[in-house]
Amino acid sequence: MKQLTTLIFALFFLVIGVSHVWALPACPSSGYFHNCYGTHTWGGGLKYIGDWKNNKKNGQGTLTSGKGDKYVGDWKDDKYHGQGTVTFANGKSYVGEFKNGKKHGQGTFTWASGNSYVGEYENGKRQGHGTFTWANGDKHVGEYENGKRQGQGTLTWASGDSYVGEYENGKRQGQGTFTSANGSIQEGIWKSDKFLKAQTKPKAPKVFSSVQNEGLTALPSEKNFLDAIYGGKAIRRLFEVDIVSFDGFFETETIYLAEVKATIKESKLPDFLREGQWKLVFIEEGMSASEAAATVNTMRMLDSFNDGLNLFLDALGSPVNNTSSKNGSRTFTDTYRFGKGSKKWIYIPDKQTSTSSNDTYDTDFQGWVNKYSDF
Repeated sequence: MKQLTTLIFALFFLVIGVSHVWALPACPSSGYFHNCYGTHTWGGGLKYIGDWKNNKKNGQGTLTSGKGDKYVGDWKDDKYHGQGTVTFANGKSYVGEFKNGKKHGQGTFTWASGNSYVGEYENGKRQGHGTFTWANGDKHVGEYENGKRQGQGTLTWASGDSYVGEYENGKRQGQGTFTSANGSIQEGIWKSDKFLKAQTKPKAPKVFSSVQNEGLTALPSEKNFLDAIYGGKAIRRLFEVDIVSFDGFFETETIYLAEVKATIKESKLPDFLREGQWKLVFIEEGMSASEAAATVNTMRMLDSFNDGLNLFLDALGSPVNNTSSKNGSRTFTDTYRFGKGSKKWIYIPDKQTSTSSNDTYDTDFQGWVNKYSDF
């Protein structure tokens, strides 16, 4: 049975070869070769056997050199063009597509050392997606440009180490992750095959509350929230705040967001005390004593203390109705930012990165005072 199979294959290739010879007439022994099949030799042992057209190698043919190099495949106008195989005397070989005499398209190049590349070529160079495998088992799968690793790629060592990331000019460069066989990881920025710095990634949000404390040694106290809501010391004497609830999430390694629901109302103070506290608020915001007194007088004339409370609540994002009383209350929900200082939690304003000393906190409410102090 085995002999019969061998005989069938031999007859098949014999028929193919004979039919090809019969397809074109034999070329003349010399002169102009056109639409014929023939042999031509040059100096140095160079020899071509195959199809000719317009006195040029066109069609199927085999070219051998005196040094032992050999090409078998398609030709167009004396150049490798189409599908072909090149074997070199030094042990290298290429099987794949050609265009205008150069490797172009899909192909496989094998070195005598055992290294190999399987992938795309353009104008004779590795270009596009490909896989390079070393004889020792190392392997790179990724993008190539101008013959070198470029762009995204994955390099796996036989030792079990691996790198997944960006390349430039054949070297690891850009964002990438190196994982060693023992499980250690280097993730970050690379340059010229060297690891420069770790990538800073924000941690995934983590919910925390006064009841559920996930990984925090201490939460902001009610005083921290009151400082955030009130702002200046004078403002604390003007309003009373009851915190209904608070919750938040871990935003970065140093900044925490807390959503606070609170009820606020103006303190029950005699008019002269309330006016005195408003004067302090305006002075804290940079007014002179005379400017603060004039502003308070205007407020008295317009009977705007309750309007001021409504504006305050409106600035905090709470709904404000048209009815007001000096001791009316409103419930609002707002979000505050906190940072964990060396010894205590610190309220961080939206537009600033640090707070002043002496427990005086810059808040949105103080911005409201600046905006509406003229009423």
